Amino acid sequence: MQIFRLLRKSYRFDHQVAANDYRWFSDEQALEIHTATIGIIGVGRIGGTLAKLLNALGATVLGFDTHPRDEMKDIVEYTSKEDLLKRADVVTLHVDLNPTSEGLLTAKDFALMKTTAGLVNASRGPVVNTADLIQALKKGTIAAAALDTVEGEGPVFQTDRRERGLADEPQIQELHDLDNVILTPHIAFFTNLAVKNMVDFALNDVLLILNGQKSPHTVSA
Repeated sequence: MQIFRLLRKSYRFDHQVAANDYRWFSDEQALEIHTATIGIIGVGRIGGTLAKLLNALGATVLGFDTHPRDEMKDIVEYTSKEDLLKRADVVTLHVDLNPTSEGLLTAKDFALMKTTAGLVNASRGPVVNTADLIQALKKGTIAAAALDTVEGEGPVFQTDRRERGLADEPQIQELHDLDNVILTPHIAFFTNLAVKNMVDFALNDVLLILNGQKSPHTVSA
């Protein structure tokens, strides 16, 4: 959804219409999905599912992953992170948070991207250096970002800030105020099927453990 919103520049129209400005301009022309190149960083379970959907829609799909999968090579063109950033119209992040992914995108990475490109982060906030992203968005280094997660989101997301505002969280305040940012409060996971799976997997795992069996979802530290 956020990829389409960036390609269609709906963030621009959201702000214009909110101000009762119903014009449209030549620099708001959109890219159709089958003419776009989408770069997926982290082609695992979620990134791989996205790649299949994008491929079915006719998009060119680039992928960067530390463990490329053979079964995805007819769908994804695996390449380096640098090449992906240079070529993609939208870069979308689907990595877990670990010491190698923290700060994965910084100012030097944004400088490689097209000035018309957008960024989607629906993984974890610290994967992106927020201060560098804000500067890239302000300077026009990249065109826009759709962020479902950001650094320091804990005190803000799932809270009512209508009266209090965001003065105590200046980075999130800056992102909120930018007209080329789509900000959502970490709700990408919140679908009917995902919630059902969370409940079912948890209950099934409890039953397995009570019966002396091992859960297939065990995470080793």
